[in-house]
Amino acid sequence: MGTVLHDAGYNLLVITYTGDVGAPPYPDGMSQYGRTEWRELESAVEYVGNQGAKKIVLGGSSHGGAVTLGFLARSPLSPRVSGIILDAPASSFRDVIDGAAEFEELPVVGLALPESLEDVAMTLVAWRYSVNYSTVDYTDKVGLLPMPLLMIQGGADETVPPVVNDRFMNEGPGQGNAYLVVPGAGHVLSWNVDPEGYEKAIQGFLKGLPSVE
Repeated sequence: MGTVLHDAGYNLLVITYTGDVGAPPYPDGMSQYGRTEWRELESAVEYVGNQGAKKIVLGGSSHGGAVTLGFLARSPLSPRVSGIILDAPASSFRDVIDGAAEFEELPVVGLALPESLEDVAMTLVAWRYSVNYSTVDYTDKVGLLPMPLLMIQGGADETVPPVVNDRFMNEGPGQGNAYLVVPGAGHVLSWNVDPEGYEKAIQGFLKGLPSVE
């Protein structure tokens, strides 16, 4: 993604946030899926705005995508953003758990996990880590995306299964935006499977973006 943006005339700023390699760890060891990390992204947006940026495009993949969505849901600086590019974002923590469970089996018997066990596990996680799933379910955030979005999703992703972002794009705030699904691609491996299609989608998306003062 970086090369395509650079070739299109964009300067790039790659940030870290709590939990990243080399960054401070989470106090409780639990990823926040954008619930708290959005403030670090907000600082970056404020910085580039102060440097004179007229067109700000945010990009995030996997958990970084959730951080980007968390910023859009919570930051007063979100109107400064011209466009969003997301690659297999964790757009709903609940959907990620539910979708990934479809690929798991009970030991010995080799049967799929029953829905009842999934529900118990999610309840225990909510209790142990004080997780309110609604705060990290960006699919249900009305008006989240006033700016254009390009969503990229691997068709064979078992970490953030396609069903997660299918719902975001077909039922949630992503409706009407560009959605590229790459058949056979695993988690954040869409470029590896189809680099030409991946880069072409980003190039076309960038050409249509307005500047935001």
